[in-house]
Amino acid sequence: MLDLSEGGVCLVSTERLEPGARVRLKIILEKLKDEFELSGEVCWCRQDRVSSELFLVGAQFVDLDSEQSRKLKQIEYLFAPSAAREATNKQLKS
Repeated sequence: MLDLSEGGVCLVSTERLEPGARVRLKIILEKLKDEFELSGEVCWCRQDRVSSELFLVGAQFVDLDSEQSRKLKQIEYLFAPSAAREATNKQLKS
């Protein structure tokens, strides 16, 4: 996984995935000792510039329940740069 947000993910795949394809993603959070599965829809797929055997895939999450949304927000917060976390904390306090 290269990037993760509440809205979607950018990941590396060994297979070319067609835009519009539905995918099932399993996110494992070793440090938090947690894992969960999400459904996504491929938005784009392109061959990696460095390795022709790999593909970069952008997928949008679909059909998220409230628990999945909560976990994604938590992950986004935990891995955000410290300045972004401080801004979020200020917003929550006001």
